[in-house]
Amino acid sequence: MQKVLFVLGSCLAVILFLLPYCYEHVKAALEQEPVLTSESGDTIHDIAQLAPPRNFHLKGDDRAKSVPVLLYHRILASHELAPTHYGADGTLSSTLITADQFKKQMNYLQANHYTTLSLSEFKAFMISGEPVPEKSVLITFDDGHKDNMVHAYPILRKNEQRAALFLITSEIRRSKEGYYPEKVQFASAPELETAADVFDYASHTHDYHQTDQQNAAFLVSRTEKEIVEDLNYSIAMLGGAEALAYPYGEKDRESVHAARKAGFQLGFSVNSGTAVPGKKLMEIPRNVIQSTTSMEDFIYLIEQNSK
Repeated sequence: MQKVLFVLGSCLAVILFLLPYCYEHVKAALEQEPVLTSESGDTIHDIAQLAPPRNFHLKGDDRAKSVPVLLYHRILASHELAPTHYGADGTLSSTLITADQFKKQMNYLQANHYTTLSLSEFKAFMISGEPVPEKSVLITFDDGHKDNMVHAYPILRKNEQRAALFLITSEIRRSKEGYYPEKVQFASAPELETAADVFDYASHTHDYHQTDQQNAAFLVSRTEKEIVEDLNYSIAMLGGAEALAYPYGEKDRESVHAARKAGFQLGFSVNSGTAVPGKKLMEIPRNVIQSTTSMEDFIYLIEQNSK
């Protein structure tokens, strides 16, 4: 009898230990809301509401000849880092940086009088050659992670800095949900609307941030017709969009043609370099900021590419 009671007691202790963990995960599952759909007329942020480019009133010597573009993905506080954020070799995911790192980088740009361009200002610079300040930079984020709203948005807003967010529109939730940093979560429509004073929204495809069974990105393994259909869906969800970031940076002649056919005027890659007006408009270079990017690396990158 004592043995039976001991076994029952042990089972009860295990259940009580796991109960809080199970509750949080069940709660997270219950909080999952339907995603937005273009069939129901849902849109994220009407592109017509984007602020027009500023008139910088620049002299010849004050104008930028090129602009560095920065690429971020996830931003997490140090205390939020979990085993899921590390690879098998124990290193932090390359597409993730801490909020402290991001804050230091943005504060450096502010302290050194760099102008963070809006997407409309960058577009005018690239396509029409409209002047922007010599020390200009475009900050971009890919995917549309919820942690961008939690950590990046307040820092950028406090510094009065702009950024562009390339959204996987099939991942956008209709309603705001709880924040679970150990998981991969995406921003909701209400969060994106609130953050529109900092972020301009563009496309990272609708549902083509995937690879096929041969590990080929959908943008290079699907037909032009299929790609255009996906991109049109994304544009409809955004209420209009003229800029596309290629998932995984993968593209080919057919996918670029499909992007142009869908109406995109700018295409963003993951190749390092600096953006020059009128050049490589559908493969604009972006400098990926990784977990291993030191402050010295960041400063060097900015200074070398701001001409």
